[in-house]
Amino acid sequence: MISTLLRSEAMPQAIPRNSEIILELKQVSYRYPSGKVALEPLDLCIHRGEFLCVVGPSGSGKSTLLSLLAGFLKYQSGELLLSGQRLTHPNMGQTLVQQEHALFPWRTVLGNIEFGLEFVWGKKRLNKTERKNKALEVLRLVGLEEFAQRRVHELSGGQRQRVSIARALALDPELLLLDEPFSALDVSTRNKLGEELLELWRKTGKTILFVTHNLDEALHLGQQILALKEGKVALEGPTEQFTLQDLQAMLE
Repeated sequence: MISTLLRSEAMPQAIPRNSEIILELKQVSYRYPSGKVALEPLDLCIHRGEFLCVVGPSGSGKSTLLSLLAGFLKYQSGELLLSGQRLTHPNMGQTLVQQEHALFPWRTVLGNIEFGLEFVWGKKRLNKTERKNKALEVLRLVGLEEFAQRRVHELSGGQRQRVSIARALALDPELLLLDEPFSALDVSTRNKLGEELLELWRKTGKTILFVTHNLDEALHLGQQILALKEGKVALEGPTEQFTLQDLQAMLE
């Protein structure tokens, strides 16, 4: 696990809370077809450039929230706005990186990143040269330019997730959604990729929503914490306001 003793040195620089609101949820809720409530009416604002970590036990509503933000589920009440526009379906404004890398084994690393650029919508289509240059640009950003012509099976688990993140960044989303992207990795690799993600965030200024079961990881990476329990907000606020013990008590 990541030591919280390092938090004061590694803590991301705070984004002013009066900066532009990029994502706003107003009394957004979701029920399963069975009628069971997965997410109680939720109010949430995320400011441009923030790094928000969402934590909570299994069944707390984390995955439901992520699916709503990705546009995979349709919320049943309230309003969800991305850059002031009502969000009702997947679009180029948000991209999701999941636990499994979902890379195409028959394509090279470069080809995997170019794939998303071949099917962009709502933005100017890139020609073949532009797609290649963009893909190489994000590979440099994640430190994998030398692996551009490798196949997926030639990469380590950590490298595959870095490619997944690079593929998402290539689409230049306003909101980057990360669903426990490091959970299947060993502790050393997980910690290393956490540090690399912080550096990427500082370089790109992207707005990030990071879902994790790992409380220590959330405290280390996030500027803001949102803790869910049984579909309701249990804790919310700047990371420095909470200790590991606070989050652990929330889970009890």
